[in-house]
Amino acid sequence: NWDYTKEMPGYLGGFTDDLVGCDTKLSLGYVYNATNNDQLYGITPPALGYDFFQGPQVGATKLGLTSFNKYINGTDPASRNQTYNYMKGLKPDGSALVDPTTGLPTTFYHPGDPVTRTGWLDGSGADKRFMLSSGPFTMAPGDTQEVAFGYIAAQGGSVREGIKLLRAQSDLVQLFYDNLDRGDAMP
Repeated sequence: NWDYTKEMPGYLGGFTDDLVGCDTKLSLGYVYNATNNDQLYGITPPALGYDFFQGPQVGATKLGLTSFNKYINGTDPASRNQTYNYMKGLKPDGSALVDPTTGLPTTFYHPGDPVTRTGWLDGSGADKRFMLSSGPFTMAPGDTQEVAFGYIAAQGGSVREGIKLLRAQSDLVQLFYDNLDRGDAMP
């Protein structure tokens, strides 16, 4: 069994005030600023995201984002078991992650909407790291899987505007990817 995971530094400009979240419908994990003022970007900090355009295929289903995990720099997973638990959307000790706004188990940290300020949101700025995973899936020797993801940045007049623009860019790039003629090289 395999999981495709992309681990990303979550820092954005000044690293002590960063928040992270995910959009499960867009298969997007992102970092944004806790305030509309950043020590590097000033009063218009961007939002940065990592987007699964195509995850691994399991039967007739192409997986997207199946888990999103986060941790503060310096509290990185200390073993392969902790890392694999994160990849499965669990806590490092293997226990279930529970969304405090619903009381239900989930595999996604902070899937709320910072634009509308609803759902489970990251509430404390810090030097964050996050992990996006897609899986599990099984591969036999010689099998191949095509996985495509991208890095997207958007800057608006505020943190919330940046996140709205990031989502719009995610939709646009996904549309481009879905309509790309695989016989041609990307421009």
